[in-house]
Amino acid sequence: MTQSYQIKTYRRKHTCQATFHQKQITADWIAREYIDDIRMNPKWEGEAFQKKVVNDLGCHVNKSMCYRAKNIDLKAINETHEESYAQVWDYENEIKRVMPESTVAIELEDIETGQERDRFKRIYICLGPLKRG
Repeated sequence: MTQSYQIKTYRRKHTCQATFHQKQITADWIAREYIDDIRMNPKWEGEAFQKKVVNDLGCHVNKSMCYRAKNIDLKAINETHEESYAQVWDYENEIKRVMPESTVAIELEDIETGQERDRFKRIYICLGPLKRG
C-alpha cells in the first residue's frame, strides 16, 4: 500500500519567514566548496572571505567558521604541493632511465634555521634527443 497526497489549495504568495542560519553549513562544507577560490588567492583576508561566502549563500556564516574552512583548504593545498615536490627526484630518475643521455639538474634552496628538509627551488631538463638534434 502506498501513501499519496492531494493538494487542495495553492497560495501563490509565500508567507514563511526567511531564515539566515543553516545548520548544514559547516567549515568542512565551505572548505570543499571554496577550495579553488582559496587556491587562487591563499592570502585572502578572513573577513573578505566571510563576506563572499555570506553573499554567495545568502545565509549567516560566522567569521571563525570561515577561518577554519580557509585553514582546512590551506593545509590540504600545502600537503598536495609537498607530495608533488617529493616526486621530483622520481621524475629525474625516470627521465634518465628512459633517455640516459638526458641532463636533469635539481636546485634546492639553502636550508634555513629550524627547517626540517631541503626546499625545492627549480629544475632544469634537457632531453637527450633534443641535445643530439
